[in-house]
Amino acid sequence: MSLHRRYLGVLLAGALGAAAPAVAQDQKEFRGHVLATPVLAGQSVPVLTLGGYSADSTLIGDSLLAGWDSRAVAITRFDGILGPYLLDNAPDVKWVLPDALRKMARRAPGLVPDPDRMGHQVMASARIRRVPEPLASRLRQLVAYSDARHVLLPSSLMFSRDSTGGISAEIAAELVDARLGSVLWRTYATGKGRSPDAAVRAAIATMVPPEMTQ
Repeated sequence: MSLHRRYLGVLLAGALGAAAPAVAQDQKEFRGHVLATPVLAGQSVPVLTLGGYSADSTLIGDSLLAGWDSRAVAITRFDGILGPYLLDNAPDVKWVLPDALRKMARRAPGLVPDPDRMGHQVMASARIRRVPEPLASRLRQLVAYSDARHVLLPSSLMFSRDSTGGISAEIAAELVDARLGSVLWRTYATGKGRSPDAAVRAAIATMVPPEMTQ
């Protein structure tokens, strides 16, 4: 059995409880899960744009969220943090970032789905054990055109105020096998900071720790 197949088996058994009854998984089971990027080395892995975005009601209109005031702005800002981080800290993976996916969609309309309209925020629920339709079909189209199999889905970002008056960011993210519709890895990553950008970077660092590539 190849290292790649053993890795997928570990992910399925460990992250999803493959031998457990088919019951709803609690988010707590997935907190702090680290993506083993070294095993993805050499592979093309599309990275979708941020799916859902929300903020605690106490932060609405607060200056702390400056630069993250709307979903459209937040998605652009998040993508601008995640993409460079992955390139810097997991450079052996051939990350296909949202801008590249948009170019593919423009070059092949009808063959490549619009990466900004995938509907992958549904994956933020820990109850989702397989990729549902129509998202599953869209992901199959995407990987067929991008010579890939696995896709990284940052499915949601939520900001809240932490106990010190700063910002807490929680990111839900999944790695899926787009051909099979399987969820291979899932995490709910939390980071804190004095600004939204700092909190997001801290949360991302728990998903892909810098030391994993050293």
